[in-house]
Amino acid sequence: MTAQVKPVTPVIEDQEHPGLSVERQRLAVLHAYGVLDAPADAELDDVVHTAAMVAGVPHATLNLIDEHRQCQLTTVGFEGTDSARADSMCALHFTGGEVVHLPDAALDERYRTNPWVDGRLGRVRLYASAPLISPQGHALGSLCVFDTEPGELTPAQLSALERLARVVVALFERRRQARLAEEYAQQARRNAEQAREHAARAERLSARDAELRLVLAATSDAFLAVDEDQRITSWNAAAQRLFGWTAEEAVGRSLVDTIVPPAMAAAHTGGFERFLRTGTRELSSTLEVPAVRRDGAALSIELTLTPVRTGEQRRVYAAIRDVTDRRRMERELHSLAGIVAGARDAIVAVDLTGRITSWNAAAEQLYGYPAEDAVGADLHLVASADDVQRLGGWLVRAAAGEDVTSTTAADQVGRHRDGSAVDVSITVSPVLDAAGAVVGASIAARDITERLRAEAALREAERRFSLAFTHAPTGVLLTALSGEQAGRFLDVNPTACTMLGHLREELLGKTFADVTHPEDLPSSQAQVRRLLSGEASTVHLEKRYVRADGAVIWVALDVAVIHGEDGEARYAVTHVEDVTRQRADRERLAESEQRFRLAFDTAPVAMVIVGLGEDDAARVLQVNSTSCAFTGLSAAQLLTRDVHDLIHPTTRPTPCWPSRRCCWVNAPTTSWNCASATPTARCGGVCSRPPP
Repeated sequence: MTAQVKPVTPVIEDQEHPGLSVERQRLAVLHAYGVLDAPADAELDDVVHTAAMVAGVPHATLNLIDEHRQCQLTTVGFEGTDSARADSMCALHFTGGEVVHLPDAALDERYRTNPWVDGRLGRVRLYASAPLISPQGHALGSLCVFDTEPGELTPAQLSALERLARVVVALFERRRQARLAEEYAQQARRNAEQAREHAARAERLSARDAELRLVLAATSDAFLAVDEDQRITSWNAAAQRLFGWTAEEAVGRSLVDTIVPPAMAAAHTGGFERFLRTGTRELSSTLEVPAVRRDGAALSIELTLTPVRTGEQRRVYAAIRDVTDRRRMERELHSLAGIVAGARDAIVAVDLTGRITSWNAAAEQLYGYPAEDAVGADLHLVASADDVQRLGGWLVRAAAGEDVTSTTAADQVGRHRDGSAVDVSITVSPVLDAAGAVVGASIAARDITERLRAEAALREAERRFSLAFTHAPTGVLLTALSGEQAGRFLDVNPTACTMLGHLREELLGKTFADVTHPEDLPSSQAQVRRLLSGEASTVHLEKRYVRADGAVIWVALDVAVIHGEDGEARYAVTHVEDVTRQRADRERLAESEQRFRLAFDTAPVAMVIVGLGEDDAARVLQVNSTSCAFTGLSAAQLLTRDVHDLIHPTTRPTPCWPSRRCCWVNAPTTSWNCASATPTARCGGVCSRPPP
């Protein structure tokens, strides 16, 4: 017998896992406790031992049920192990929240075939379990006690078992709360540390800001800042000395009206607005531009610009130096230095002997040598002997006065400081002195490792695509959807050529309309319009193609659209499978079924189809109109009846249906014979002529 069960607390809405199914919420709660596959602590062992003692049985276990298994967290009287959830006794009822009591599980229909009862895993007889219910109402598993001999627990023992199950959940909850408390404490410590770091950073920034203000006030270079409207927001003492405007006069004025020459105003404004609109500029970080003083005197100034974004606001900071007295020479010198220093390519200068005289930061990064180690060294440091020899010949010709020009970019293999190879593209240009004589060479080296890797990857991808395209067991058609070739085949694979009976050259340039059966063309065009409009990303359809020899084949198509970066439909990829034979088979099957139904329904004899399966043995599954006339019953009255019900009891033979391959019965008015059936048949036929 089964003990009285108390209904479980209803599952409330799980605020931590909203939107999940009840089972998924249950599993989430179970895993949140962190007890699965973890060793049980002494408190849980004590509870399970107490359960066995209270019940007076030798065996007890604490079972947790996850998605696919039963985990025996701790046991008494036997060695626990994991088992399939399908084999678990507790899994049959634990989610219902029932306290189950079975004096003898072998006599209970629900449990007698369970592996823990029938001897495969155990021979449980007396069995009782209490569900482990979380505070949210989710069942986690059960606290189970059992014996190999029949027995019975008292209501007090069952109640104690239920209370011990609540103790187990409370221990789970206490462990979870302790873990959460530790996590919160760790997070609080991290937050405190971050707060200290932020405070220290703010203090450092404040000190730097004060230091910067002192530096700007004392520097000999002019310093100013402008906002997005080109209004001056900052103006130091050097700027006042250079341009003649005091800070009180300059701050708030337009930069164009303050220092930009009238002839340059439009160009400056256009460049500044383009910068704000695109976020890019056509100016180097350091440049020389004409400027004007308050009294109208022309200046040539050197600018170092730094764009800064603070939240949604953007400003441009400029450090300005007066270079009027050496405008041309200094402008060229600083422009070259800025280009070389900020170049992403390695730029190396050598003299006529091949000794390195200049080595920029990009060269340090590319070859691994700092400038102090590279300058003065021979090019053998980073180049092969052959490359150095070629450059030496170029320098000899240049030094001899021959007309030399920059070499075109050539791919070479350099050498890194660690000995590894460096793939580079090299361009060599002559370096001239003031008189125009060649005094050395400037070598620009660009790292092409990623380019070569990308090219190799592209070649491999193209090779794999070509193999898949060429050897695909189905036809593949690539069709242009835009441009001059819109609607035409751009490529076809051999399978498609064989299917359509065309050579590849014949199909290229044709449209899908050229090979589509005229009757199927409107529906095909409608599907194409769905793809082009974005209503569907792929379509599947069956239609007819006309081969080169005029034969018509049925094909199944799967069509997908490939879009360009601008979102426009560029190509359609069509996979084609010849289904002519399958359609013919389906049509023959339909015709056969139609002939059978016609013969069955119009037969002059009564025909009954009777089931032979376990679920429908001797049941009438189908009758014809003659059967209705014969029995005087409607088809609805005959269907699903036992065929023996149609035979008079006095003439009914010993039941044999459906154990024999055929059977017969005698009725007062006629005889019914069962058609012979093979051992694998699912139904048999019974027929007879109606009485005259």
